[in-house]
Amino acid sequence: MMSKIPIQAQTIGTATTFLAGGAFALGTFLLLAYFCIPEGRGLYGITRNNLIMIGLFYVMLMVVLHIIAFVMLVVCLIVYRQQPTYFFIRIGVLLLNIPVAIFYTYFIISIQN
Repeated sequence: MMSKIPIQAQTIGTATTFLAGGAFALGTFLLLAYFCIPEGRGLYGITRNNLIMIGLFYVMLMVVLHIIAFVMLVVCLIVYRQQPTYFFIRIGVLLLNIPVAIFYTYFIISIQN
């Protein structure tokens, strides 16, 4: 019989999945905003160069938050090892942002050159 995952561990799992989804959505928004801003002055004075700097700061912040979330999920996986599938799925969702972030960053760098 499988034991139930404590509410604290479920909350961590839900929060990390929300982090991954939110990071993907905001990163995609920043990428699309880059293409919507015309050369020169953009909306409210935000230029493409400003948006690139915002995006780089965003990527660095998300790397730190994703590392923290990953460590929390690994700890939960070790502590609540009766339910590994629950935590492996959340770790997988979190790790899916890595190739997306690499692709977005590479794409912006390649069109800049």
